[in-house]
Amino acid sequence: MGRGESMLSKVKNAVERLEFRDAISAAASAPKSKSTTVALMDAVLTAAAGLWDNSDDELKAYDLVVRMGDSLPQAGNPPESVQARVNNALFNKGVVLGLRGRGEEAIAVYDDVVDRSGDSADPGVKENTARALFNKANSLFRTGRHTEAIPVYDELATRFATDTTPALREAVGRALVNKGISLARLGEYEQAIDVFDEVASGWTDRSVGICQRAAKALINKAAALIRLDRKVEAAWTYDAVVAQFGGDNRPELREYVDLANEGRQRLSRDLD
Repeated sequence: MGRGESMLSKVKNAVERLEFRDAISAAASAPKSKSTTVALMDAVLTAAAGLWDNSDDELKAYDLVVRMGDSLPQAGNPPESVQARVNNALFNKGVVLGLRGRGEEAIAVYDDVVDRSGDSADPGVKENTARALFNKANSLFRTGRHTEAIPVYDELATRFATDTTPALREAVGRALVNKGISLARLGEYEQAIDVFDEVASGWTDRSVGICQRAAKALINKAAALIRLDRKVEAAWTYDAVVAQFGGDNRPELREYVDLANEGRQRLSRDLD
């Protein structure tokens, strides 16, 4: 057994013993070769998932996976399997940076995820790309940078507009709803209503994620109509939520029905 295979075995054994930091440290010093690097990447990703503590060591693990992937000899684009591992490491690094309050660094990492994904057909790469765009936009959204967030939501929606994968359809729906909310926060209520209508009318399957997006869009449409003093239309919109989802007992939808009923009751007092 060569030194590379021996070190790979050492890393795997550390992972099996749940000694995740030791595994990451051993992988960092292990010789890299075409025959061992992908297996080392997998072991380090497993160790990072085992830590899952937003620590410096977890970040080091993701950086190590990216370095290993980038170090592999390649002609043109890297093999899809390597790209998927690098993409996964970068996305998780962005999440950790965001949770640690390092928002601008997280945004830069999400940009790297998107740039590296290209037109990859790998389902995991595509899903991470959508999540990276959404997280980037949300980082801007949460800090009130709605003008910057809106184009990112648009990029996500445009990029995956025709993809029928459930996870990506839900990601597009989430992006459009948040785009509408951003427009409303900017006082662009008419534009926001158009976006909410697009979500509510264009997402007709009954999966819980899609239904959530439609219900949330209608609740926010009603709020925008109230801001425009179009209270009768807002009341109709609340009624539409109850009509569409009132008979659905899934808890993820009951909260929107409850919000619609509460909003309708408040408007009833104003309209009497």
